[in-house]
Amino acid sequence: MDGVLQRHTSRLYGRALFERLCEHMKQVRQERVAIDGDLISYAPDEFGNVGMYVAAEPLTPEHNYFEIEIVDPGVESNIVVGLVSAKHPLDQYPGWIPDSVGYHVGDGSLYRDAPKGVAFGPMCEAGDHIGVGIKFDPTASQNNKQNYCVVFFTNNGKEFGSTICSNTTGALYPAVGFHSTGEEVRLSLDMRWMPEEDMSMCIDSNEEEWSRLHDIKLNGTPRAMEIKAYMLNIWEIRKDQEFLDLVIKCT
Repeated sequence: MDGVLQRHTSRLYGRALFERLCEHMKQVRQERVAIDGDLISYAPDEFGNVGMYVAAEPLTPEHNYFEIEIVDPGVESNIVVGLVSAKHPLDQYPGWIPDSVGYHVGDGSLYRDAPKGVAFGPMCEAGDHIGVGIKFDPTASQNNKQNYCVVFFTNNGKEFGSTICSNTTGALYPAVGFHSTGEEVRLSLDMRWMPEEDMSMCIDSNEEEWSRLHDIKLNGTPRAMEIKAYMLNIWEIRKDQEFLDLVIKCT
């Protein structure tokens, strides 16, 4: 009887430990940053180490994209936005070690698996929106995982480049690195990027959905801004004044 009870207690302890580990892995990882809602700012230590924010959840096919808005580029504009593994150290920029990639918004350099940047995209400033996403392969299966993925970047809603990133751990997490006084960004997670060619295919089949927008009033939340950006992208394709009036009315 004691043996049965001991084994049962052992199983319960093991399950509780596993659940705590899972909860820990779903928590935001951060060092030397201050978080206020969707705002993240650099909080340097006495040694001037890199500040890092890593989201709790990785990108998925359903939420394959995230964005930051540069609220303040800081003294030197050393913000790096990208993707990292769950094991990424919090004193290293995104892109400086394997299984990570990062875009330096101040000088337009791309870092991929090493602390050596290459010219890649535009230099950004306050008010710019920089996005990072994964182009998931729909043919890849759970049993046929790839050790790499295609990562793309956007600037103010326009895709400007992509690269191959190593992904040996199977999941990549949104990350932002900071390294100069005053740097602050606004983070928008749980987004989905839809290429223009896919968007144009679905417009005509969703007229009923657009009609429901007459009953919606957006409130400025990150999710609301995502919807607004999506609607404006559709208007760019349709060039329909009635639809644009609806966007303005809802927002």
